[in-house]
Amino acid sequence: MLPTVQTTGKPHVDAAQSIIEKLNDAIIFPTITLLMGVAVVLFAWGVFKYVRNAGDSAANTQARNLIIWSIIGFVIMVSARAILSLAAGTLGISFPG
Repeated sequence: MLPTVQTTGKPHVDAAQSIIEKLNDAIIFPTITLLMGVAVVLFAWGVFKYVRNAGDSAANTQARNLIIWSIIGFVIMVSARAILSLAAGTLGISFPG
């Protein structure tokens, strides 16, 4: 079943909602999902480097920074997705997931 846009009866508003929905479905939400996956991979890589270089304090600092920044990036992407989903729902635009 395809998602539908709630119609307002005004052609220009319906057209704008349709364009925004297509943009969300084709570009914005897939990009956010991809970046969330990248953050998870970077987190795993940071943990691997942290465990592998247990005796080297400089390498551990780099790995710890990678872990911290990947968590921050993931939180930002989750927040962006939540805000965009909330905005889309408020405007009556369907969104994936």
